[in-house]
Amino acid sequence: MSPASTAPTSPEREKPKGADNGEKKLDTRVLTIPAVRLDAKHISDEMAARLSVSLLGHVLFLKSQVPFPVVQLSRMPGGKSTNTRAAKKRAEFINAFDELSSHLHTTFSALSTAFARNAARYPKLHDTEPSAGPSDAPTATAYLSVVLGPTVGTAKARVMLAMEGLEVRIWGTRDDEEWPQDEDSEEGSIIEDGEEDSESEQEDEDESDVDDQDERSDDSAEEPDASDEEDEEDIPESPPPSQPSLSRTPSLPERLLSRTLANACADGPGMACEMAPTQTHILLRAPRCFSHPAWVPRQNLTSSLETVLSDFLQDSGLQPARDTGKRRPRKGVRTEGVFVGCANGSGTPGEKNEVVEGESEDDADEMIWWCWNGRLTGFAEW
Repeated sequence: MSPASTAPTSPEREKPKGADNGEKKLDTRVLTIPAVRLDAKHISDEMAARLSVSLLGHVLFLKSQVPFPVVQLSRMPGGKSTNTRAAKKRAEFINAFDELSSHLHTTFSALSTAFARNAARYPKLHDTEPSAGPSDAPTATAYLSVVLGPTVGTAKARVMLAMEGLEVRIWGTRDDEEWPQDEDSEEGSIIEDGEEDSESEQEDEDESDVDDQDERSDDSAEEPDASDEEDEEDIPESPPPSQPSLSRTPSLPERLLSRTLANACADGPGMACEMAPTQTHILLRAPRCFSHPAWVPRQNLTSSLETVLSDFLQDSGLQPARDTGKRRPRKGVRTEGVFVGCANGSGTPGEKNEVVEGESEDDADEMIWWCWNGRLTGFAEW
């Protein structure tokens, strides 16, 4: 079974599995944004990072922030001079994009851990006794926003990535199935006192014999010739490793996302538009307890960004529109977006795990928006 499946990019009629045979009775929705359905039970932190980096690269190129696709920038020659203003901007962009890519690979691990620390929504992850029988790993929905403009509040373009099915777990802890192996290895390493003393004495004698032989061999060894040293100095140093975020081979889900966005542009305008190079701001919706050195909480933007997210979910068809009578006008630029789901998802992003009855969420579990603290600026000259 392939790890990903194709999905149409024009307005899509999304129906959860089981809706035809009566397992789930949910309304049929029409999605107005590109959608990708991965053939997997959940989205790992690594896959979430790769998809985010891939989408960011496509957005920057489609919005005219770079003259060529991001994956080609590191492979193309920089011209005769490396001291020009254009070369400096190009180098700064490539370094910033590579830094952001590396940060995203640890960001979703930290986000998954922050979700998992919410005992009110994920009580099974906090049980002291292991649950009987296998169970599916809990999941959550992650939201990443790419904002183009001088500031977040003065956005010229905005793209939202909704990933339903992010695996929720506390990273950095051992899995339960690893413990029996550790216990067996510890039991097998236990040695009685008498055997330990005799073996240590024998090892000391063997080591002393080896040391004597090494000293005699060192005395008889000849010094290397000067010509050999010169030959070693002439050996060229190995080239520096290439930037993995720009040069590695994309995975199947990444290629599926690329094809989905390409089909969206072929069917209509898609995300492509002419824009002058500007600042790119990366925003992440995460609990207040989220911890990562590359992300800064932006509590002052949370209210406005929550409104933007709510409007995006309703306009895209990911959530049903609220029946509040007259529809209020949208302010600012229209929010574009992409939906990524997994095989067992419902197709409706939201709070997948409800709060357990009798439990209450802590203030640390409140969802706020965080901003990447790096600087990513587009360029047009090559």
